[in-house]
Amino acid sequence: MVVDETGADLCTSNPGKDIDLHVVSDPRTLIEVWMGDTTLGHAKSSGKLQLVGSALYTRTMKAWFMLSNTQDIMAAPHIANRKYD
Repeated sequence: MVVDETGADLCTSNPGKDIDLHVVSDPRTLIEVWMGDTTLGHAKSSGKLQLVGSALYTRTMKAWFMLSNTQDIMAAPHIANRKYD
């Protein structure tokens, strides 16, 4: 992922830039953080997300890692027992 003042771009191949921060995680955890279902701090403290790199970027990731626009939408209530006609 390349993040700069113009936004973020998810790269499918190495763009040849220096790595400022290496994020080690599984896709599910990253999506949970991005969607606001878990916090960055909780993902880090649980060991599901690790940050390797500059102290500045590891300390400030919460400020520049943009969350989904839908992060504040509440999940629909569980309706597994609902009967349909």
